[in-house]
Amino acid sequence: MTFIRLLRLTEQGIKAIRDQQSALTEVTQVIEDNGGKLIGSWFTQGEYDIISIIECEDDKTMRTISARVAVKGLYTGKTLPAMEMGDFVSRFAGSPELSMFLETWFRAGRKDSRRR
Repeated sequence: MTFIRLLRLTEQGIKAIRDQQSALTEVTQVIEDNGGKLIGSWFTQGEYDIISIIECEDDKTMRTISARVAVKGLYTGKTLPAMEMGDFVSRFAGSPELSMFLETWFRAGRKDSRRR
C-alpha cells in the first residue's frame, strides 16, 4: 500500500534540521526496520512542511511506523492511504459498486466548504 504523509515540523524537528543532525537517516531507518520503504520526501511551503510517500504492506504496518517515528518528536501530521489513479480506475471500472465507493471515498469526512 502507498501512504502519503503530511507533516509539520516541531521545534525539535526544526532544530534537528538546523543542526544538520541525521534526522532523515534515523526516520528512514525506522521506516525500513518496520517493513516500510520511503519513496520520497519533499519540503513544502504552506500548511505542511514536509510531504512524504511511504510504501508498506498494510495499515497496521503504517500505524507501527507512525508510532515509532512519533516518539522522536520531530513532527506532527496526517497519514493518508493512497491509490494510484490507473489502479483505481481499473479496479472499479464497470463495477456496480463504483458509485457507492466513490461517494464514500470522496465525501467521507470532507470539511471543505468549497465542495458543498
